[in-house]
Amino acid sequence: MSILLGRLSKVFPQAAVCDIEVGVPERNVNGLVWDALAQEAAARASDEAARIVLRERVPVALACVEFRKHMGTILGHPEFGTIPGARVSGFQRVGVPRKTFPENAGSPPSP
Repeated sequence: MSILLGRLSKVFPQAAVCDIEVGVPERNVNGLVWDALAQEAAARASDEAARIVLRERVPVALACVEFRKHMGTILGHPEFGTIPGARVSGFQRVGVPRKTFPENAGSPPSP
């Protein structure tokens, strides 16, 4: 998926479109990893990682790298839902359907 990280500001607005691929094992040391659990944990990790990156005012060129790093760290944190073995990276696999959030992020406006 692609995520738009943006900060609204009259003085210093910023935006970065980050490609994110989350890999979650079907089974780990805790047993089966259900899709709903993985999706909820990834969404929480994504929200928190975005807050961190935007709060730290990371330069746009580094925003996606830092976002992926924080998201990967958070997925393993007990407070947000531990998923041992989960990985966060940029797009790795050919043929994986690319989705954006918000839905039209990075797309040209419709006429």
